[in-house]
Amino acid sequence: MKREEKLVKNTIILAIGTFLPRVASFVVLPILTEYLSQEEYGTYDLITVLVSLLLPAVTLQIQTAAFRFLIDVRGNREKENEIVSNIFAFTIPVTSIVLLILFFVMPGVDKGESLLICVYFLFDILVNTARQITRGLSKNIDYSVSAILGSIGRLIFAVMFVYVLRTGLYGATITLVASVFFEFLFLCIRVKILSYIKPALINVSTIKDLIAYSWPMVPNSMSMWVMRVSDRLVVTAV
Repeated sequence: MKREEKLVKNTIILAIGTFLPRVASFVVLPILTEYLSQEEYGTYDLITVLVSLLLPAVTLQIQTAAFRFLIDVRGNREKENEIVSNIFAFTIPVTSIVLLILFFVMPGVDKGESLLICVYFLFDILVNTARQITRGLSKNIDYSVSAILGSIGRLIFAVMFVYVLRTGLYGATITLVASVFFEFLFLCIRVKILSYIKPALINVSTIKDLIAYSWPMVPNSMSMWVMRVSDRLVVTAV
């Protein structure tokens, strides 16, 4: 396949993986607004935005380095293993510490809901990391399929927990958790991401190289989300 043809094909595949989830979110929105109270929907919206805000701060955007570094070593399985191993070696411990703190300091939320939010936060980070690794390994179809499956799952679980069972905010949060969990599970099975993790290849030098590339992107990512979330935080606090 010519380079131009491959570029067009990959662009279409990635576009589908980006567009269809937005359609699913548009379909889910009326269900949430109809069957959640104003307070519940406000909390739900704040959860999704805060998770997106905290993700780059917690991970230092190291998942973006996965795509960049894996491109350079495609076909070299040992190097691929090294990059993936060190990304998870940084992401999992740091995320675990932040979640432990978040669970105990989250204001105005009962412990059951706090636990669900923390689980959602964990799997959202894992699935974002897995997506970038999948792209870096040039598995664009799997990347798009995972996004589509996650969106379909979100729609199905929203209907099940919010519309049918009428579980309110708990159901909406479970919907978020379930959709990202099954998306991550698909990538683990299809791309076999866990097979790339080799503890023997973990080293501080590689982690530093990954972070040196990724951390300058953090302020840019956070600034966009701060613009979106600041007013909601004020409204919630009041």
